[in-house]
Amino acid sequence: MTNGRTPNSDSQEIFSWLIIIGALILAWPIGLFLLFRKLSGKGQQSAVQQRRNRAQQAYRQQPGTQGVAPPPPAAKPKPFPIRGRGLTIAGGIVSGIFGLAVLSTLAEAIGSAVYGGSFFWYLEELFVTGGFCGVGLVLLAVGLSRIHKSRRFRRYLPLIGSQTSLSIDTLARATSIPVRTVRDDLQEMLDTGLLPTGYLDLGEGRLVLSSEGIHDAPPAPE
Repeated sequence: MTNGRTPNSDSQEIFSWLIIIGALILAWPIGLFLLFRKLSGKGQQSAVQQRRNRAQQAYRQQPGTQGVAPPPPAAKPKPFPIRGRGLTIAGGIVSGIFGLAVLSTLAEAIGSAVYGGSFFWYLEELFVTGGFCGVGLVLLAVGLSRIHKSRRFRRYLPLIGSQTSLSIDTLARATSIPVRTVRDDLQEMLDTGLLPTGYLDLGEGRLVLSSEGIHDAPPAPE
């Protein structure tokens, strides 16, 4: 096993890409939707989060651990990544080239229709060039989204500093970013190891950068 990947996860990854490629060939509007979901990470968990879930499940199955929250696994901090530049450049080039091809084909089709020709002769070419243009636009959109997310991460890190606990609401107010977006961003930063070992205490609405796990509240006096 390397980098937390298994043969099963690799085969699932290959299979998902085969489905996307097949959809792009047979019905590119559906393929574009699947490609966007795949690249943007929607509807799937990161490999780190999957390993965390498996570790927590194994911990709960051990005798004497029922009802006790396991400490989250250690995650090594990583250098801050600037993601999305490659996708943005590639998407801009692909969408630009094939966008011009679509406009050129449309101009020819309209000119043909005006002078008594058939507009439908150009539909196949429009379908192909439109599909490639759509792929470029998806790459461009996902790349820009990743760049904006990376910029948000840059804003969080100095505010978090060396603190071991911070209110999510306080971080949201300081950055003027919606609380839900901040919460999702922090979870992704934890999952990818960008933040040190820790967890989100959603009950208290806090980011906790500690490997000690959560603590039960002291019992109420009788």
